[in-house]
Amino acid sequence: MKKLLSIALVVTMLFACVAAAVPVSAAKSGDFSYSVNDDGTTATITGYNGTETDVIIPSVIDGYTITRIGWSAFDGCTSLASITIPSSVTSIGGDAFRDCTRLSSVTIPENVTSIGWGAFENCTSLASVTIPKSVTSIEETAFIGCGLKHVLYAGQRKNGI
Repeated sequence: MKKLLSIALVVTMLFACVAAAVPVSAAKSGDFSYSVNDDGTTATITGYNGTETDVIIPSVIDGYTITRIGWSAFDGCTSLASITIPSSVTSIGGDAFRDCTRLSSVTIPENVTSIGWGAFENCTSLASVTIPKSVTSIEETAFIGCGLKHVLYAGQRKNGI
């Protein structure tokens, strides 16, 4: 009986390890692609396939709260002129908006704590950005190649960037 119980326990553990190793496949809702985060209740925007100039990222998609904008999610969306990021987002991944050459202004929501490498790289029309004091990490090259003239950080305007 002990041997049978031991075998059952080993088989159960093997299935649990295999299930944990299988990545969550990307899902799609409208023009957005997303993946479910490890907690099973939140999600990361992984792509945008639309052509709208003014995009509002929803705070919830298919019942999952959007907490991250993933790596290269909007990379090369040259039609994108404005983006509204929901307050549920806590991080903006590397290259998230890279080469969005028409993007002209961004307000980062209050809950964002990190902005990744090259997140807004080569957004040549980006003249102003508002960054809340909640942001504690801005990776190198996050705004390289932008036309920034004004940065509003934690309520203080910084000119001549």
